[in-house]
Amino acid sequence: MKMRMIVIAVILTGIWAAAFAQDDAMTPVAPYVDQLTVAIVRVSLDQFDVDAIGKRWAALAGDDKLASARQKEFITKVGEFRAAGVTTAYAVVSIADLPNNPPILVIPSAAGTELAKVRALINSVPGFGEVKVEQRGATMVAATPATWNRLKSIQPVARPDLAAAMGDGKAAAVCVAFGVGADFRRVAEETMPSLPESAGGGTMVTLSRGMQWANLQVQTTPKLNAVVHVQAADATAAARLREQFQEFTKATAKAMPNESEASAVVAAFTGLAPLGIEGDRLALRIDEAIIDRELPRFAKRVRLAAHNGHSLGNLRQIVLALHSYHDANNGRFPTDIYDKNGKPLLSWRVLVSPYIEGGAVFNEFKLDEPWDSEHNKKLIAKIPATFVAPGQNSPAGTTTYLGVSGEKGFFAPRPGGAARGIRDIVDGTSQTIVVVEAADELAIPWTKPGDFVPDAKDPGKGLIGHYPDGFFAALGD
Repeated sequence: MKMRMIVIAVILTGIWAAAFAQDDAMTPVAPYVDQLTVAIVRVSLDQFDVDAIGKRWAALAGDDKLASARQKEFITKVGEFRAAGVTTAYAVVSIADLPNNPPILVIPSAAGTELAKVRALINSVPGFGEVKVEQRGATMVAATPATWNRLKSIQPVARPDLAAAMGDGKAAAVCVAFGVGADFRRVAEETMPSLPESAGGGTMVTLSRGMQWANLQVQTTPKLNAVVHVQAADATAAARLREQFQEFTKATAKAMPNESEASAVVAAFTGLAPLGIEGDRLALRIDEAIIDRELPRFAKRVRLAAHNGHSLGNLRQIVLALHSYHDANNGRFPTDIYDKNGKPLLSWRVLVSPYIEGGAVFNEFKLDEPWDSEHNKKLIAKIPATFVAPGQNSPAGTTTYLGVSGEKGFFAPRPGGAARGIRDIVDGTSQTIVVVEAADELAIPWTKPGDFVPDAKDPGKGLIGHYPDGFFAALGD
């Protein structure tokens, strides 16, 4: 009997040791992982070839000022975290925190880690400015107050799916592990037994039971490469998952307008490299040659598609601001601000700035002084983000969002600077272009009076520049 208990104890100890070894990659984040955790990101800063990544990022950014600024900020931040003794960082993504809270940031600390510097660096990361940083044992943990409140009652659970995904990518400089908890699988199957046509159709169990976990692994040395692994339940499930992915990409492309940039992005992504089956898993491998050959074109497509959506959003906000001003000012749309002699002082953009999160800067203006007065010219640099087009490459403080002026334009000057009402728009707001995104050559300081005057012989002159085949404009409705 005694011998039997010893044997059982040895077996159980072996099982425990094996389980612990499998979960070793999860140890720093284990207290913050439960059934609602969907992803874990691990970044090994000591494996980063920052210069190589920086050069490629710069090449992909091209003349995109925002992308170039982020590239420089990224390199600086990595260097600062390294200097403070940080070698590894984790982010834990939970459905419970999305979409209003950033992931939980977990940074293991060791001898030589400068905790005060790390704390300040965490708060300087975009999106983490309001987080609370606490020392928890051998780790520093950062989360918003709402997330910390949730963590008071968290019930950590073993997640073999995420552990396996993390273990598979343990040698990578960056590993993004995805998993689906048992509770989430059950809810997904009960609430959506069939996948929508926009996702390629089929049944939910193809995904919920067929996929065990997935990860993205990125290596930066000795050569830059990336691989995506999708672990299936078995070889048959792997084949079905690939078919589902192919149906999804077809349905996505079909749902988009022909030749649209978004459709082109889907086509470019699926053309990067073939999605292969390796036994019971899917694998997408992107080596350095593919990255150098295909990624610039793919990035250009993605950037242009993102610019399209961003600019449309800006134009929508500007038109909403025009109507908000109209509703708050006795049914009159804004005009430029004039002095008593009829000289324009400030643009209509200044008047609508409070309606696009520019209230603070509006209150700083002296409305009886011109845009370039000693006081007002200091406010040019405080341009609301909505007035900056994503593809714009003009001096800081300038905008290419111009009202349509000219003889019959929405912003055409009227005697005495009189403002327009709805009834003054002869063709109706739904048939009248009020704002356009012009080319950089027409950019002006956002506070300066001045708009787009169409050329009667060439109405599109000055508009083509940010996009190869056209320009964006907003109707009055």
